[in-house]
Amino acid sequence: MKNLTIALLILLLVVGGVGIVSASTVDAATVRDLLARQQNGAALTFEEKQVLERAFSPGSEEVSTYLRGGPDTFGYLWRDSDEADGPAFDWVTDDSGTWTEVTAIYSDDATAGPFPIGFDFPFYGTDYTQFWVCSNGWISFVSPGFAEYSNDPIPSTDTPNAILCPFWDDLYLGTGAPHVYYGTDADSNMVITYIDVQRLGGPTGAVLSFQVILHPDGTILLQYDNISANYIVNQATIGIENASGTEGLQILYNGDVLNYPYDSLAIDIYLPPVGADVSGIVTDSENGLPVEGAEVRIGSEITTTDASGFYSFTDMFIASMNLQVFATGYFDFQTVVDLQEGQNTVDIALEPLPLPAFTDDFEEDRGSWILVGDWQIGAPTAGPGAAHGGTGVLGTQLGTDYSSSAQDGLELDSSFSIIHESAFLQYYHWFDYENVWDGYRIDVSTDDGATWQVVTPEGGYTSGSLISTGLPGFTGLSGGWQRVIVPLGMYLDQEIRLRFYHSSDSIINHFGVVIDDMGLYGAQPPGQILGMVTDVGTGDPIDNARIQVFLHGDQSVQTEVQSNGLGEYGV
Repeated sequence: MKNLTIALLILLLVVGGVGIVSASTVDAATVRDLLARQQNGAALTFEEKQVLERAFSPGSEEVSTYLRGGPDTFGYLWRDSDEADGPAFDWVTDDSGTWTEVTAIYSDDATAGPFPIGFDFPFYGTDYTQFWVCSNGWISFVSPGFAEYSNDPIPSTDTPNAILCPFWDDLYLGTGAPHVYYGTDADSNMVITYIDVQRLGGPTGAVLSFQVILHPDGTILLQYDNISANYIVNQATIGIENASGTEGLQILYNGDVLNYPYDSLAIDIYLPPVGADVSGIVTDSENGLPVEGAEVRIGSEITTTDASGFYSFTDMFIASMNLQVFATGYFDFQTVVDLQEGQNTVDIALEPLPLPAFTDDFEEDRGSWILVGDWQIGAPTAGPGAAHGGTGVLGTQLGTDYSSSAQDGLELDSSFSIIHESAFLQYYHWFDYENVWDGYRIDVSTDDGATWQVVTPEGGYTSGSLISTGLPGFTGLSGGWQRVIVPLGMYLDQEIRLRFYHSSDSIINHFGVVIDDMGLYGAQPPGQILGMVTDVGTGDPIDNARIQVFLHGDQSVQTEVQSNGLGEYGV
C-alpha cells in the first residue's frame, strides 16, 4: 500500500475547509492523527513510532494531552478524564440494595447471562437489549460461547465479538473477595461493576476494580479505581468491537500506553455529531485525468467516483476521520481529514502503480517457490473450497489439516531489488489455525537467506506471539478471503528474499492457510527490462503494444509482453 506518512511526505491535496496533518511539527494534533491512523490499521514509520513513544514516555508533560484516540472505521472516539473536555471520574456505588450480583462467574473462565440492559442500546449500528458478562473482564452483547481468557488486539474476527472490554485479561474470580454486579443508576443508565478482581498467576492479593456505564444514547463510560501498586496492567485489552470483529476501537493492548489504566481514571467512548458533507475529485497524479470507479472510504462509509472522478458523502461525523481511496492500477491512498460542519472539499491525486516485478496466480506450479513441508500448489478441496481467483492456490495441505510440529519456511526462489520507497507485496489469504498456538508469518532476508526477520503487514498480525514460534503471525480464523498488504519500502536500495513461515504445535491441527493472486510492486528482479512505448510523432503513450525479446543470434521469441495504458512495459 502507498504509505503517505505524516512525517515523511506533505500531502498534495487541494483542500477547502479541511485540516490536513502537516509534516515537520510534532504537536498534539499530529500525535492524535498518528493515533487515529494507527487505530485504523495503518503501518507507521519508525520516525512516527518514535513520536508516539516520546509522547507516552514516563515524565512527558504532554502525556495527558494525548490520551484520546480514534476514530475507528465506524466513527467511535475515546478520551479520558485527564483531557480538558474529558469525562469526570464519578464512581457509582452499590448503596441502593437493588443491584444484582453475578456470582456465577466467581471462578476461572466463566460467562453468565443474558441480562437485560433496560433500554435499546445502540452499538455499531445495532440496537441491543441484553448483555453477557465474563470473568475475564469483557462484556458481550451476543451469546459469547467460550469465556476467552487470551486477550486479542481490537478488532479481531476471532471470538468473542460484539464486545466491550473494560479490562480483558486472564482474570481469576475464584480467589480473594471479588464482586461483580449490575443495575441502574439514578439516571437509568446500566452500570456493570467488577470489584477487587485478581489476575490468574498473581501477584497474590493484587486487585483491580473497574466499572462500565451504558447510556441510552450509545455513549460508554469506563472507570477504574482501587488498583494495587503491584497489579500488572500491561497485559490487557481495553476497547470495543462490532459483531463481525471487523471494526473496533482499541484504547489499550498489552501495555502500549504505559502505566494505564490508573486509579480514578474515567474513559468516555462516544460518537461525534454529524453534519459534515464531503466531496472532491480523484485524478491521476501524472496526467491529471479523472479516475473513474475509484473506491473512496471515509470511516465505514463507501462510495465510488463517476466518469469525472467526482465523489461525495453527506451527513458525516464532524471529527478527524480516516479517508482511504482504492483504484485498480494505483497505489492505495490513506490520510486523516479533519471534517468541519458544512461542506468539505478534498481532491485527491493517485500515484499510478509501476508494473509488478513478480506475479503469481498459482494456476500452475511455475517453479517459483521452493516447496517444503506442508506447502503445496493446486486446487483447494477443503478450507475455502475454492481459490480467490481461478482454480489454483498456494497453501498448507490443500485437502486436509496441516501436520503437527510444523516449522516450514517457504521461500520465493528469486531475489528482488527494492527500487521504490512505497514498495509492497500484495496477496489474498484465507486461514483457519488453532488460535494463538499455530499460524504463519512473512519474513524478509537481506543476506540471501542466511538470516530472516519478520516483516509486518498493514494492520498487523492477529497475534503478537504465536506459541509455536514465539513470534508474531496470523492465527485463528480469517472469516473469509482477505487482502494483505506488506510494506517493503524500508528495504529501499536493498536486495531481498521473501518467505512464508508456517508453524504448528504437536496437537490440535486445523486446515491452515491458502494464498492467491500475488503481486510484488516497487521492486525489480535481476535482469529486468523496464521501458515505455510512445508515438514518435506525438509522444503519447501506446497501449497494448507488443514487445518481444529474442536471444542474440536467435530469431525465436523468448518472451512477449504488452504495454499498459501508460505505455509502460516490463520484461
